[in-house]
Amino acid sequence: MTATYFPSISPTSRSYRPGEYARQEFESLDGTKSYIRYGNKRTSSTLDLTFENITDLQVLSILSNYESVNEGWTDTESKWVEFIDANSERNKVVTAGVEATSLQDFYIERTELKWRYDGPPTVRSTFPNRSTVQCKFVACLDSP
Repeated sequence: MTATYFPSISPTSRSYRPGEYARQEFESLDGTKSYIRYGNKRTSSTLDLTFENITDLQVLSILSNYESVNEGWTDTESKWVEFIDANSERNKVVTAGVEATSLQDFYIERTELKWRYDGPPTVRSTFPNRSTVQCKFVACLDSP
């Protein structure tokens, strides 16, 4: 498995939803509910990032990252998006404007979860050399 670092562009907005623990719900005839939890890790966290009025060069870097993460998968080799820059502890892409370190850890998903694109980025041209890009990510739990 290989990490691919997301370009260092700060989003203008973000939306984050922590994932859920795998569980099964059972309901008896009298309405009593029981739950069985199948693990101790959350899955399917989502992260939506919007980048407004960025340059064509920045759009190209995001699209190139998408291509890089999604090309060349094999049965033994998968790729994911890493939001921690190789040269610093925290990448401001996801954590820009967030002061609480523990909240930053949620956004980065410092667990076994790996961020993957949940579809291709959406690019909307606004002015010459300016565009708005929306990226959607889902955090997956890969098998070792």
